[in-house]
Amino acid sequence: MRSLVLFLSLFISLPAFSQITIESNTLPKVGDVLYYQDFAAYEDTLAYQENGEDIRWEIGRLNIVGNSEEAYEDISMSELADSFPDANMLVDLGGFQAAAIRGPNSIEIIGVSTANQGGFGGFSLDSIDTAINFDDNYTIKQTPLSYGSKFEDDFEVIITFPASLIPGLDSLDTGGLGGALESIRITTNASKSEEVVGWGTLSVWETEKEVLKIEQIDVTETIIEIGINVLGFTLWINAADFLGGGMDLGFGGPQSITTYKFLSTDLQTSFIEFTENRFQDTLTNNFLTVSGRVSGDIMSSTENLSFEDGSISVFPNPSSDQ
Repeated sequence: MRSLVLFLSLFISLPAFSQITIESNTLPKVGDVLYYQDFAAYEDTLAYQENGEDIRWEIGRLNIVGNSEEAYEDISMSELADSFPDANMLVDLGGFQAAAIRGPNSIEIIGVSTANQGGFGGFSLDSIDTAINFDDNYTIKQTPLSYGSKFEDDFEVIITFPASLIPGLDSLDTGGLGGALESIRITTNASKSEEVVGWGTLSVWETEKEVLKIEQIDVTETIIEIGINVLGFTLWINAADFLGGGMDLGFGGPQSITTYKFLSTDLQTSFIEFTENRFQDTLTNNFLTVSGRVSGDIMSSTENLSFEDGSISVFPNPSSDQ
């Protein structure tokens, strides 16, 4: 009897919460629109950086600066349907549209359209309209997820177009190369890794959830090359070498962004996300800026939220619009 009592006392004293698993019910379906509130200039990095098991994260003041959404649409009703006949979903991530396959446990991008996409690596593609099919599918969401889960993926996008689309570029002197500048080639290589690095309890405003913490690392490198026609053959030269710094096309070296996503079992959105951007100035000083977004469902479901305790601020203030 004494052993039974000891066992029961130990059982009862165990933590009320345990590790969770994110299942496929959180994957967006065709017709879903996910809403977020965006925040900026988050200062308390210690509040979300801790990894491990049975962690408690307390999130403080958030500077709300706007809102954003993700839309998952029926691609058969889109102009992209003919370009991507294998796709069963159109993913719109803040204005960037991609053709995707939504399976039982994942959403994978199979191609993109450059039309109205704004650009890659800072270079405008508004005047270029082409569909790009990926050689291999690129996974953007995958389940199930539990502590220790990890997956990686990457893709390459290559776009070639006439140099005449950039005013004045096709008239540049090619020096001793003896050919005409006729083409521009943009190559973007992107890779991503996602790993579940923690689980525990997360508190934001008046809402508390059991969550998994995912560390997502995105690395992107964009290269622009100039094609010069020499005796009927195209000679490709790195644009930075050719221009000698005389023209800034908005391309740098590899860029790395780390995002921490906190997921719960009852939300299709992340409960909250923190995105770290690290950069270096001309004096080699290193800086860290943190922005992110919080689920719109949390904002709409939070009752009696006090604006006097400093937990939320809204910009701009005053405002003449929404």
